Amino acid sequence: MNAHLAPLPACDVAGFANLTTPSRRSIVVSPLQLADRILSLAQAADNAGHPNTAADLLTVMFAVLDRPH
Repeated sequence: MNAHLAPLPACDVAGFANLTTPSRRSIVVSPLQLADRILSLAQAADNAGHPNTAADLLTVMFAVLDRPH
């Protein structure tokens, strides 16, 4: 795992097994936190020699940031 990424909140895996369960907790991650993680992935992809993947990840990052909240 990348050392500069903060861990995401813990999720209840059993709750995701049954999608109809009303007690399933939703995981809320801020758009900035998600964009930061995607940017880190894009940088890692670029450093690994995958510029096309890095460009695709940047497109996703900008879509996350441009989305109305």
